[in-house]
This record gives sequence, structure tokens and C-alpha cells, in this order.
Amino acid sequence: MRGFTIIELLLVIAIAVILLVIVLSGFSNLRQSSDFTLAVDEAVSFLQEARAKTLSSENDSVYGVHFETSQFVLFTGDTYNAASASNKVRALPSSVEISSFLLTGGGDAVVFKRLTGETATYGTITFRRTDDPSITKTIEVVSTGLAGVQ
Repeated sequence: MRGFTIIELLLVIAIAVILLVIVLSGFSNLRQSSDFTLAVDEAVSFLQEARAKTLSSENDSVYGVHFETSQFVLFTGDTYNAASASNKVRALPSSVEISSFLLTGGGDAVVFKRLTGETATYGTITFRRTDDPSITKTIEVVSTGLAGVQ
């Protein structure tokens, strides 16, 4: 007789399923890593954009970035107003969170000064992956208003 037995077919299917699970878990990890890097880069971009808008005196106002555990917001004015229509909100994916923001004065926002671009609320903002809290990236904002990933 020629052909395959049911045991042989089940064995081949089981091996294929195991290989598929391994490949898909690798893609999931790659996506979470990509989401993490993108979120940190966008936070730095928001800080740079707020500083640039303040320095150019756009709309005769100052700008800042407000941080929460699950999002950050570019806002207009000296203080953050959650109800403002001009807010630019970036919600974080579920695989990323802001674990801490240690800013001078204990605040949760970095606001830039007109003409100089400096800030009185400088410090660090730490992002981490929710699936592995040991994976972190920290953004440092210095008093001159410049921001970068440590």
C-alpha cells in the first residue's frame, strides 16, 4: 500500500503548528519593540515641536508637552487643559507605558519659555514595555529645553 497513515499526517500538522507559533511570537516581539521605539521617538519629536513653536512665537503663545502613563499631549499655553481643542494627543499602544516622569517641581508637563526655548520643568521621562518592564528608555530634558534619549 502507498500513502500516509493518520499518525504521520497528525505528526506533520503538529510540527507545522509549532513552527507557526514560533514564527508568530517572533513577529509579535518585533512589533512590540517597534511600537516601543516609535513611542519614545514621537515623545522626543513632540518636545522638539513644542520648543520650536514656542521659539517662533506661533500664535503668540508658549507650548508644552503633558505626560500621563498612557499618553502624552502637545498643548498651547502655560498650563495643560485636557478639554482644549488645540491639543495634539498621542495615545500609547498597550505594550508601552510611561513609568515615570521626574521633572523639577514635581510636575507632569514640560513648558518652554518664549525667546530662549528654556524650560523650568526639566528632568527625565522613562518609558517601558509592559510585557517586560526591564526594557526601558529614558528621555532627558535639560534646562535649555533640548531633549534626547539617554
